[in-house]
Amino acid sequence: MKAEYEQNMLEARDKANAILADATKTASAKSDEILKEASANAVAIKAKAEKDIEQEKRKAVNELKEEIGGMAMEIAGKVIEREINEEDHNKLINEFIEKVGEA
Repeated sequence: MKAEYEQNMLEARDKANAILADATKTASAKSDEILKEASANAVAIKAKAEKDIEQEKRKAVNELKEEIGGMAMEIAGKVIEREINEEDHNKLINEFIEKVGEA
C-alpha cells in the first residue's frame, strides 16, 4: 500500500509539474501575442500621428500662402493706385471686362 501511495504521489507530482509547465508555456505565448499586438498598435498610432501632423502642416502652409497672397494683392493695389493715372486705370478696367466677357 505504501508503494502504491508513493507511486500515486509521484504521478500526482508529475501531473502537477506538467500542468505547471503547460500553464507557463501558454502564459508565455499569450504574453508574446499581447506584446506583438501592442507593438503593432503603437506603430499604427505613430503612423496616424505623422499623417495628421503632415496634413496640419500642409493646411497651415496653404493658409499662410493665402494670407500672404491677400497681403501682396493689397500692397500691389496700393502701389498701383499711386503709380497709375486715371486713363490707365480705365484701360485696365475695360481690358478686364473684355476678358471676363470672353471667358
